[in-house]
Amino acid sequence: MDNLTIRPVRREEYPAVVELIKRVMLEVNIKDYDRDYLLEYVKRYDTAELAAFADSPDCHFYVGYYDGALAACGAVAPAEDKPGAQEIRSVYVRPDLEGKGLG
Repeated sequence: MDNLTIRPVRREEYPAVVELIKRVMLEVNIKDYDRDYLLEYVKRYDTAELAAFADSPDCHFYVGYYDGALAACGAVAPAEDKPGAQEIRSVYVRPDLEGKGLG
């Protein structure tokens, strides 16, 4: 992945990141999760919801660009069930780039 750059997300990228997340949910996650739930989630998911997560204390949210285009995103954030622990969360890879090692 010579053409891959990973760095912290910038607030001005939130709209594009939201669209990437929605795309992954509708093209990939919908195969494994309840369709109605995901359709409803995608309807309400927006930059404010992303900001609430990405801007939260101790959350480190990253974007990956492949050949100059947004290709992936993900976070290292506090574990929900283990106080003081961090975990990799919310990893999304553009469907056309799955299986290439971006995740």
